[in-house]
Amino acid sequence: MKHVPICGLFGRRGVGKTSLARAVSRHQPRVVVWDYLGEYGPLALRSEGNLSALDDYLTWAERHRFAAARYIPENGGTDEFEEVCALVYGYENLLFVVEEAAVVCQASYLPPQFGRIVRQGRHRGIGLLWTTQRLNEVSRTLTGLTDAWAGFHLSEPADLTALAARCGRGYAESIAALPRFGWLGYDVDSQGTFDDIDRLKALWGAPKTWSLHNAVTGLRTGSVGTGT
Repeated sequence: MKHVPICGLFGRRGVGKTSLARAVSRHQPRVVVWDYLGEYGPLALRSEGNLSALDDYLTWAERHRFAAARYIPENGGTDEFEEVCALVYGYENLLFVVEEAAVVCQASYLPPQFGRIVRQGRHRGIGLLWTTQRLNEVSRTLTGLTDAWAGFHLSEPADLTALAARCGRGYAESIAALPRFGWLGYDVDSQGTFDDIDRLKALWGAPKTWSLHNAVTGLRTGSVGTGT
């Protein structure tokens, strides 16, 4: 991947946050999803609590341009998440999508293996897209190293304060004024906003249009449960 930014996507449940994250992730040629609530189907591989299956798939994917896998956690705890992060870091050139980041990295804590992806993943071509319902509850290290944002309406004062501290009062006020299903992006470097989904999809260098048929439905598909 030529571009490996970190993007944070926030918004309360039911406003379209996961739908937007799915649309962005399915546009990428190589993607692995920590599918906390099992909302990202279908992708080429669906692994339920089976790290070996995910590892086998990623080993296969190293030789291919397109790959798409989701890991549905068995218990969703930090230990299981860290195992997935350690595995993902062993590969290169992919987008790692982390659903509900606040569950596994609290405001004052960033798990070591995930922290390695956040701090050093770009050197391995690993981009990161993370989502959360509560911005105030996410690791400050993660938000501090996030390069781009996409957010839906927020009304909780603590979340708006956290957003203003990272992206400025103007963006926080714009987010507070959004309609229920509207979203607005923010680029940290340029300090500019955007609402073009194609720009969001292109953050990791993917072209504006192409077919991901092979990545989503073909190449090597499978559904693996915890007992397989």
